[in-house]
Amino acid sequence: MKKVNEKNREVRFGEKEEKLIRRIGRRYSISPDKVCSYLNKKEKVVGFGRGGSESMVLFLKSGRKKEIIIRKIVSKKLVTARWGDKGRGVMLPPTKKALSQIEYINNLPSEVRKYFPDICNIKKNTKKDGVVYDQSYVPGLEVSSFIAQYKPSPKLVAHLYREILLCLKENVFIHRKISRGNIKTLEVSYFNKIKERLSLAQKTAPKLFSEQLLDSDYIYINNKKYLNLSNVCEKIKNHRYCKVLEPSSFCLVVGDTNTENIKISNIDPLLEAMKTNTFNFKYSDIKLKFLDPRAIGFRTVGKNTVDDYMYDNKPLHNSLGNYDVIHNEYFDLFMNFKKNIPNIEIHHFENHPFKKSYCGVENFFGFIMEGGWNVNSKEALRQDPYWLIRFAFVMGTHFAAMSPFHFHKNEQGVLMDNYICQKRPISIYCEGVKWLNHALRMLNKELDTFYGVTVPCKFPD
Repeated sequence: MKKVNEKNREVRFGEKEEKLIRRIGRRYSISPDKVCSYLNKKEKVVGFGRGGSESMVLFLKSGRKKEIIIRKIVSKKLVTARWGDKGRGVMLPPTKKALSQIEYINNLPSEVRKYFPDICNIKKNTKKDGVVYDQSYVPGLEVSSFIAQYKPSPKLVAHLYREILLCLKENVFIHRKISRGNIKTLEVSYFNKIKERLSLAQKTAPKLFSEQLLDSDYIYINNKKYLNLSNVCEKIKNHRYCKVLEPSSFCLVVGDTNTENIKISNIDPLLEAMKTNTFNFKYSDIKLKFLDPRAIGFRTVGKNTVDDYMYDNKPLHNSLGNYDVIHNEYFDLFMNFKKNIPNIEIHHFENHPFKKSYCGVENFFGFIMEGGWNVNSKEALRQDPYWLIRFAFVMGTHFAAMSPFHFHKNEQGVLMDNYICQKRPISIYCEGVKWLNHALRMLNKELDTFYGVTVPCKFPD
């Protein structure tokens, strides 16, 4: 048995746990002693989270107790991007954002709380270790993990997505609903956020996110020419029909429904559906739980969070937006410049674990959106007649502002400023480019259909 003494605490662990703790240390570029400093006496590490660089997530057991405790540590030392301490809103630094997430969950309407884990043992020290807190363990599998492990058909994935969207519509969006009125949201919610996040990316990796990449009017992605990010944003912002992108109202949202943040507590109905090819399971059957809410909305934060419901379209990021392939780095990337124009090639691995399940999901897009959010009902079309264009636009803005969350350091704690080591944020950037170009083409009436759904072509003057 090994022993670590720190701050008058004694933590003992065996060979198997020692290997796990060292693995955690390498993942987060910190020492094993530092990992152990977050443990209390008699606590044992049994696993850790595999999320982004914003926090360290430990799975613990205490003494002879069987239940698992989730301990989340958010510290400046664990963050890769150079967030400023004074950032607000979408630039809220991770330590402060963690407090907002705690406040968000603890102030949810009682009927919504059951869809989130419980939080306890909150310790705050923003000058030193940031925020440390425990939350209840949610059994089961994250949606992305279920798909990677069991490789269901695209049809089952589509039914699963539909039930996730329906769960959000029936249980989350019904709360705190208010009219937008004449307030303009696009600059605050999207264009300014993209600008500030890309500035942060440039400060974090100035060679990779150079002016040559960001300021070029055009970009090649897999030999196809697109308007580059700043160029396409400017054209959308100044478009005569830009106002159709505004939501009609705000409501309570989760804000980060990436399917790595949605857990299936009961996978049995899904396994049965795979055996019988009968897809009649409901979200209540599979017992969904939402993890890591964004806790930031339009000019709101924490307990007051409200935003555009379209912000929660993120389950489709994972398949249609290739997020699962990108985040798990199942791809190769090559980057150079053609006559000063960025040229990026992205090639997914031939046999990545999501290929079977995601190839064909696009054919069910209309089914997912109609069954989940009832987008073509008279009431929905009255409230949001341009939902399809807004879907593409919001997808694009999500990806365009996401790069700072995907930088990572090597085992020595050094950020390597090149596309080979940082292929993930560059690929995320490219998804933003592609989706915003889709949205602009819709506004320009250059697309008749999108994933089999008719694109609106009559706009108010």
